[in-house]
Amino acid sequence: MFEWRPFLGPFHSVLLHFPIGALAATFLLDVYVLFRPSAEARRVVTFALSVSVASAVVVAIFGLWRASTGGYDQAALTRHLMAALALIALATATLIAQRIAFAYAAGLVARAIYRGLFLAALACLVATGHFGGELAHGSRYLTENAPPALRRMLAQESVALAGAAGPTLYTTRVRPVL
Repeated sequence: MFEWRPFLGPFHSVLLHFPIGALAATFLLDVYVLFRPSAEARRVVTFALSVSVASAVVVAIFGLWRASTGGYDQAALTRHLMAALALIALATATLIAQRIAFAYAAGLVARAIYRGLFLAALACLVATGHFGGELAHGSRYLTENAPPALRRMLAQESVALAGAAGPTLYTTRVRPVL
């Protein structure tokens, strides 16, 4: 019998760009509506947020199918999955807060909560994308083409951070043998 999950899972890489663009474009539209308020534009923001949430859920399902094929670092996969779930939760909360803040003519506090949730969702979007990039391209994908001085500085920081954790089994037992 044909297995759909292994076939559809790789489409996660194709589809994931849609919720990223949709959420970012919705935020820009919301900023525009902040300065040029109108009921019609607010409905467009609500619709665009709804599309963003729905597409993020679909992409997450495809991501789960892709992850089920194996071959990924479990810690990195877990970070990406948790960030994706947090993104969906924050985007959904943003949509609900937006509906409350504007549909019921709520006050400035409700609008501030809505915008705070929106900014948190965008920050989570960046983290989710970064963790996904690490899964697809490796942990050094952002710095591999950095200027040499920056790469040295980052390498020194990572060594300092590793040393701050204290000696490891590798450094105390394995490396001396090698």
